Amino acid sequence: MEDVFNRLKSGASKAAFEADKLARIAHAQSELAAIKRQIESLYTDLGRAVYELRLAADKDDSTTNAICEKISEQMKLLEQKAQAIESIKAERFGSSSTPPVSTADINSSLNPTTPAKVEEAARLDPASKHCQACGQNIPAEAVFCPLCGKKT
Repeated sequence: MEDVFNRLKSGASKAAFEADKLARIAHAQSELAAIKRQIESLYTDLGRAVYELRLAADKDDSTTNAICEKISEQMKLLEQKAQAIESIKAERFGSSSTPPVSTADINSSLNPTTPAKVEEAARLDPASKHCQACGQNIPAEAVFCPLCGKKT
């Protein structure tokens, strides 16, 4: 009888593990999609900035460089999120592997919240605001951050 209960307990634990794993994958994929949208927005900003520079025949392309740097940061974050998803998918029930990397750790390392970053983000995209929780530049109309899920 005890063996039956142990098997039930083990089965329930495995089901809980798999459910948690699926939830974390879905969350990470949602974050990945948000990052991709952010990159597309930055590409649009870059195109607009290059176009305006060419119209003005301005040789100072600091705006273009700033947008390119932001795109590079987002691309690094995108790669890390993709690796995190693969890591979660590779997890097996009962294995004693190292704990998954926290999305907060990734966000804080790539998106430090500094006054200069906030000001630069506002200058580059006036139709956006800055998430106070993770430091991400988000749409102005967003009630919740698409990256960390915190209320803005």
